[in-house]
Amino acid sequence: KAAQILGMDIKGHTVHRVLVEEASEIAEEYYFSFLLDRANRTFLSICSAEGGMEIEEVAATNPEAVAKVAIDALKGAPADVAADIVAQGKLPAAAAAGAAEVVTKLWDVFVGKDATLVEVNPLILTKDGRVVALDGKVTLDENAEFRQDLDSLASAAEGDPLEVAAKAKGLNYVKLDGEVGIIGNGAGLVMSTLDVVAYAGQAHGG
Repeated sequence: KAAQILGMDIKGHTVHRVLVEEASEIAEEYYFSFLLDRANRTFLSICSAEGGMEIEEVAATNPEAVAKVAIDALKGAPADVAADIVAQGKLPAAAAAGAAEVVTKLWDVFVGKDATLVEVNPLILTKDGRVVALDGKVTLDENAEFRQDLDSLASAAEGDPLEVAAKAKGLNYVKLDGEVGIIGNGAGLVMSTLDVVAYAGQAHGG
C-alpha cells in the first residue's frame, strides 16, 4: 500500500514519506485540541465527544457538543484540569481517565515545543478500552524556532526547493502561480503590490 501512496499528489503536496502505524479497532471517535487564542490573548482547549470530522462543522451543527475551556498558562493542564476539560467535552466514563492522561501529555507538547496548535482528530476509544491519539496536527511558532531542535523533523523534499533555499538564508519566500516575481519589505506593501500587478493584467509568481 505504501508504494501506492508514495509520489501521490495530495492538495498540491507530493508524498515523499509514509508513516506506518498500528491498525486500530475504533469503538468511538472524539476531538481534542490546544491552541493559541490570539483574539482573547489566552490558551484555549477544545474538546468534543464528536470526533472524526471537522470541528467547525460540529460547532455549526451542534454547538453544545463542543466545549471550549480557557487554560491558565501558569497552571497548565495537570490531572484535575484535564479531567474537567474531558468532562465538559462530555466524553463517556469509559474514556475519561485515558483521555485526561492524553490531554496532560498534549499540554506538555504544546508548551514544550512552542506550538500554536496541537490537534488530535480523532482521539479514539478502541474496542479493548484504550484511548489512542490516532491522527494529529501540530503547528509550531516560527518565532520560537531558536529554542527548538527541529532539524530532525525537517526534510527538504517536503517543501518547495526555492522556499527551502530561501528559508536557509533567513528569507521568507512564497511560491505562487504566474511569471512576475515580487520582492517586498512588509506584508502590507507586498499585498498592495500583488494587487497592482494583478490590476495591470499580469500573473504574479511570488
